[in-house]
Amino acid sequence: MGTEMSEKKRSVMNCLGDSSGAILQLDENRFFVANQLHLVESFKDSLVDEQLAENCAVIYAPTFFFNKEAPVTYLTQEFAIFTREELLSSLLKKEIEKPFLSWREPEKSRFTKYFEEAQKAFGEEDLKKVVPVVFAKSTYEFKTSHLLFVLKKLLDSSLQTVWIYGLWLEKRGFLGATPELLFRQSPGKPQIESMALAGTLPLKDKAQREPLLKDQKELSEHQWVVDDIRKKFLSLGEVQVEETKVLNLPTLEHLKTSIFVEPSRDYSFSELMKVMHPTPALGGVPSEQTDELLRKWNLDEERETFGAPFGLEWSDGQGIKEKSCVVGIRNMDWCKKEGASYSVRLGSGCGLVQASQLEQEWQELFAKRKSVLKMMGLD
Repeated sequence: MGTEMSEKKRSVMNCLGDSSGAILQLDENRFFVANQLHLVESFKDSLVDEQLAENCAVIYAPTFFFNKEAPVTYLTQEFAIFTREELLSSLLKKEIEKPFLSWREPEKSRFTKYFEEAQKAFGEEDLKKVVPVVFAKSTYEFKTSHLLFVLKKLLDSSLQTVWIYGLWLEKRGFLGATPELLFRQSPGKPQIESMALAGTLPLKDKAQREPLLKDQKELSEHQWVVDDIRKKFLSLGEVQVEETKVLNLPTLEHLKTSIFVEPSRDYSFSELMKVMHPTPALGGVPSEQTDELLRKWNLDEERETFGAPFGLEWSDGQGIKEKSCVVGIRNMDWCKKEGASYSVRLGSGCGLVQASQLEQEWQELFAKRKSVLKMMGLD
């Protein structure tokens, strides 16, 4: 069995970065890597169960505003679990090339419009928080060698506070390192884990700002996310909320609260996505009014997979081994549409509340994009 697994690992490694594939970091030193992805044409939970029993992995990659009855899903039998060292070693044998991207920054006038519309809604409606998204863009032919360069830089960073993730097809894909977990169910454990991640302090502003754990605006915004996830988890079982802490990243700090539930039954991956997405960290409060405003802004520029769930479940043929789903932020996406040049995008979002200040939020958006470029070795 050991020889067979090593052969499969070599096969998956040899195809790393080829026409279709995916990666998701499962914990500090385990990485799921897959090739030869096959789109599921007609999604059903029963179909997923059948495929898991056949030693398949099921990868979920919907857009932010996805059809909750039929999320975009892929199947593959070409996958393996690697350590960080194994992946880095395999990348040394690959052709790697740094992409030199020239970014067109988002239009501040568009963000100002979002800010003003949000402030008007805060005053006239029950809206408490909403999360607009803006994108920096570049026109660049993003190749496999570029993808592998970015992946190597993310693996080199060795950050224990993010999950590396991505999916690529022939002419489009995304790759990033998110600090936000939507849910995870570890092998052999009924307990489901999630987190509230909201409240941000750029390190460059630390001397001029209150510490996150004393900043009432950031604490209030964070508590809305905690309360929302706790409410969603209560529909699944018994909930445990841990103490709020500060999550440290290279250029940012965030407030983070881990939340757990002992589920009353076995919930499918798609059921958990329906319950959990979006959290107020990427959507807002209350969700119904937020959804209307976000869909309006989405007409200006589509979020596509930014902020959407991305995850997988896999089996060795003896039952489901693991469910893991992250929130698709801190990433770069690329696409070549028919008759058009390659477009590469770098997104960032911020939580607007009534006490928000336009310039501070605009600078936070920039700081988040800068942190992504630093992790990817593109700064």
